[in-house]
Amino acid sequence: MFPYHGDLEVLAKPEAYSKDEIKRILTLAKEQDLMVIPLIQTSGHLEFVLKHQKFCEMREVERFPNAMCLSHSNASNLILQILNQVLELHPDIQWLHLGADEVWHLAECLRCEEKMKEMAWTKGYLFLNHMVTVVQNLQKHHPNVRLIMWDDMMRNLEEKVIRESEIAKFVEPMVWHYLPPDEFRLGKSFWEKYASIFPNIWIASAFKGATDMTQMLTPPSYHLLNHQAWLQLLTTELFTAFKCIRGIALTGWQRFDHFTVLCELLPVALPTLALCLQTIIHGQFNSEVHEKASKLLGFKELVPLELYPRPKPVVSTPEFPGGEIYVDVQHLTNIITEYQILMHHPRYSR
Repeated sequence: MFPYHGDLEVLAKPEAYSKDEIKRILTLAKEQDLMVIPLIQTSGHLEFVLKHQKFCEMREVERFPNAMCLSHSNASNLILQILNQVLELHPDIQWLHLGADEVWHLAECLRCEEKMKEMAWTKGYLFLNHMVTVVQNLQKHHPNVRLIMWDDMMRNLEEKVIRESEIAKFVEPMVWHYLPPDEFRLGKSFWEKYASIFPNIWIASAFKGATDMTQMLTPPSYHLLNHQAWLQLLTTELFTAFKCIRGIALTGWQRFDHFTVLCELLPVALPTLALCLQTIIHGQFNSEVHEKASKLLGFKELVPLELYPRPKPVVSTPEFPGGEIYVDVQHLTNIITEYQILMHHPRYSR
């Protein structure tokens, strides 16, 4: 949806935002005291680039357009072109997120194997070398822009590998985790490793998406548990070693990847977002939080926390913009479930 131009023109959808529309969005955000932090992928999740014939030879694996070959001679140049066009339309930018998560096919091609052999590198060194090359070149032209990247490709790397790459000089990691307390997988040794390398850190939860690729209704109770897990963790002394915890990003997925269908629509998820935000503000979820979030969005009753299994009674239409969609999708899921129950009834399934 970004209006890429020149050599990158093929990346822009026909209905992409115009430059004037982006300026207007940024103006509206500033008026509401919102800071815009673009997120541009730099290694994985590059389907929007690598699906095009022009760039398909840069894939790590020919069959899959999600990961770029980090050893390709044009890899960092292409990423820098993309980043520079985005930064050009964000003149007041303070932070830029470089993505870099879920590089499913890392160092699998012959080119990467040869480079790792030549340099005596592991896959981790190859990945971090690519990221450092990108950020070093980026900061030559944009020295005042501070950089964030997802952390997951570093989680299982040895401290020595991360430290020797010097990635910590350039970026701050954003640690994402979307599971409830009883499934939370980031333990003490993980945080101690990061605290010894990175003085500042971000964390990331999820208020929608993160449950099922074809999810239609956002389950508030699930996402509330994820935020409660983070709040519990933040009260422990694991985080005292960090100079600064920058903040928490409440991610709201629109698709699981570039080629999948939409998961929950934004209006369907807004009640969950309100509940999660109020939970963070108050430091816990309780009846006061539930009532305040419901009132803010114009619910006549409390926001229902359990939307599954269907069918379930549907609340009256709340007053927030998109409230009708929120209710209509619940009616739709009731109908779909009732149809499935009917079609699997012994009387009709013979």
